[in-house]
Amino acid sequence: MSEADKTKNAENLLETVFSMDEDMAEGFQEISGQEDLDAWADQYFGTYMTDDGLTSAMQGRFLSE
Repeated sequence: MSEADKTKNAENLLETVFSMDEDMAEGFQEISGQEDLDAWADQYFGTYMTDDGLTSAMQGRFLSE
């Protein structure tokens, strides 16, 4: 992945985080376990992060906080 692609992915990720809509917030409130959390994160951030990045962010609670 080129540096431009990495930069664009980072921008898209932050835009998604800071523009949370009602559906995204409601989906987060319905999480009842790690499996739900993983599915929620993949739905909103999967196109901008690798599986390892998603796992790391969710374990560190970066995205979920």
